[in-house]
Amino acid sequence: MFDSLLEQNPYIQELKDRVAAEAEAKGKAEGKAEGEAEGEVKGLQVAVIEIVRRRFPALVDLTQQRVERVRKPDVLSQFVGQISTAPDEATAAWLITTLAA
Repeated sequence: MFDSLLEQNPYIQELKDRVAAEAEAKGKAEGKAEGEAEGEVKGLQVAVIEIVRRRFPALVDLTQQRVERVRKPDVLSQFVGQISTAPDEATAAWLITTLAA
């Protein structure tokens, strides 16, 4: 009985619609933020692999294995700087093996 009265009340309907719209907007914003973060991670992963491919081709396979596990953009960004300034292959290999997920 009360359910039908509540369903017919214009104020309740407006409130339900507003809450639903806010929830949908919040969900879209969260999904967009997750997608952007994932895109940033993927871009940094590609950058790391490309740097290694050009500077230390023998380490590409190891790099791909390690980089695929990292999901933090700040870690990958810092690693881009480290790997691009590694003085030699031994240092690069050490950096790659110490790359934390």
